[in-house]
Amino acid sequence: MLFIAAAAARSQDSGSRLPVEVQSVEMSEASAGEDIVIEAASPVDWIADLEPDGSLVVFLSGSVPGPEALDLSSANGLVSTVGVGFTVVGGVPTTRLAIRTRSSFRYRVVEAGRRLTVEMRPDDQGTPAPTPLPPAETRSVETQPPAESGSRGLRDELLRVRAQAALLERELSTSRGDLEEARRARQSLEARLQEADRQSETYRERASSLHADRLRLIEELRESRAEVAHGVSTDVVAEATEDAERRLAESERAVRGAQEEVTELRRRLEQVESSATASSGTEKRMREELEQLRGELAASRSSEERLRSELATTRSDLERTTGERSLADQAIANDAGDRAVSDALRRSLEESRSSESDLRRWLARAPALLGIESLVVGDAAAPCLSFRPAPSTDSPVLDCIEPGTVLSALMMRPDWMRVRLPDRREGWVSQQYLEPAYKSEMAEL
Repeated sequence: MLFIAAAAARSQDSGSRLPVEVQSVEMSEASAGEDIVIEAASPVDWIADLEPDGSLVVFLSGSVPGPEALDLSSANGLVSTVGVGFTVVGGVPTTRLAIRTRSSFRYRVVEAGRRLTVEMRPDDQGTPAPTPLPPAETRSVETQPPAESGSRGLRDELLRVRAQAALLERELSTSRGDLEEARRARQSLEARLQEADRQSETYRERASSLHADRLRLIEELRESRAEVAHGVSTDVVAEATEDAERRLAESERAVRGAQEEVTELRRRLEQVESSATASSGTEKRMREELEQLRGELAASRSSEERLRSELATTRSDLERTTGERSLADQAIANDAGDRAVSDALRRSLEESRSSESDLRRWLARAPALLGIESLVVGDAAAPCLSFRPAPSTDSPVLDCIEPGTVLSALMMRPDWMRVRLPDRREGWVSQQYLEPAYKSEMAEL
């Protein structure tokens, strides 16, 4: 369990190590968009996430911004500003980069050693159509603002889990390298074992040859003794006997040397087999640790997916509550105007009771006068009202709407209203130049 212990120790010591300095943050033009290049003193763990307002936030865990890492801004292009800040997540110093754009975008983070490159590209497919405002019956919804601490806590937890997952990935890579090294060592031992087998076979053949020579010399010695017994010259027999004894002694020494070599070879074979057994045990242990690391990594990824799901749910609740609150505020603001319209309608109906046809005409117009789905461009917008694709004055002007044009209300934001033109185009206009359609109709009457 060496790798798990090392991972735990590294995770515990992360808070005591000196943070890495983010040396510079630069923005450069690309073929279709901008690249934001981040240079740090050493590689850092990172995570990128989208904020509810549509901006991209990149967290650099275990780092602090240096004196050269400053905010950036651009007068044109996809990226408008890059804000460099500092925060603490789970006791770990973290550099926070907030990237704001002028339109919808796609992004990719490329890591190369100490450098991170955030590639920002326009989203050619565009953003999905916004959700229309709820009907008037839902105005009684609770308007208390949601707490943002839960979303921030989920983001911190997601950052911590992502850092642990990156640490486990590194330990897994180290384990794979150690396992590959153990495999190479085992292959080397197997090659040495095969060579030892070949040498052992050679020594056995040599010992067998020496044993055959010994038997042959013994036979020659016996023949020499038999010749002596038959009266052969004593000197000749003695010389042949000495020569045979000498050759026999040499053969016995060679046999003993071969036996010693075979004994040494067997000892070496036992050592090789012991090393191979130990290597097999080490490989098995490393495989077990590797499987356990994979299980922990899978659990971390599962936790990360769960936290992402919870974060998405929290964002959805936040956006829904914000929209409902805006709708309720607008309903409260328009309540007094609605009462005045109702009083004027009653007075008009009382004055026109003499004509049944006029009464029916007023009764038919009453729902339209009380509704908020139709708006008209007021005279204060002269000569025309700017029609934009996004609720911002930085967004380009698509068209200019003349006063008196009737629009359909789709979505409301502070100071802005998403509307549909008579030609079915949708976009954003300033809310201060819009008037309810019933005012126009009252003027006509």
